[in-house]
Amino acid sequence: MAKQTINLGTAPSGAGGDDRRSAWLKAINNFNELYSALGVPANGAIPAGIAAAAPIMGDPAAGALMRSGSNTNGYYFQFASGLLICVATFTGYSANVVKNVTWPFAFQASTNVGLGVSNVPVTGYDNSSPTAWATPSGAAFISSVTRAQNVVSLTGTGWWK
Repeated sequence: MAKQTINLGTAPSGAGGDDRRSAWLKAINNFNELYSALGVPANGAIPAGIAAAAPIMGDPAAGALMRSGSNTNGYYFQFASGLLICVATFTGYSANVVKNVTWPFAFQASTNVGLGVSNVPVTGYDNSSPTAWATPSGAAFISSVTRAQNVVSLTGTGWWK
């Protein structure tokens, strides 16, 4: 069926438009067509496998679309598609000393973790070409200069399933 459009008539009186009964019949027919396309039974309950019926926030392993959380290691965003984004932040680092962080939610063991680094210069820019790398369990950062107040955020992107 083609979409049924309600004729509102001529402004401001609405003369020549659909009356309330025919307008509602058109709207109901449009809704019924959408529900039929989703495979909804006569009782109107949307099947659990349909994304529209899934809870947005919750445990993706149990059918929710996404979950966000935090712990002492940072923040994470876990999606039903398997995508996982983790953010770990620390303040200050010493020259030539590796700073290790643990992700707030572990990535799948066999995944490569993409890494983004932000180094906010509070006590001075770090132009020493600092290096950072990531593993499924955490990330590491090293610089050849000391910056006691700089804030470093490491953002890992990969898969949890």
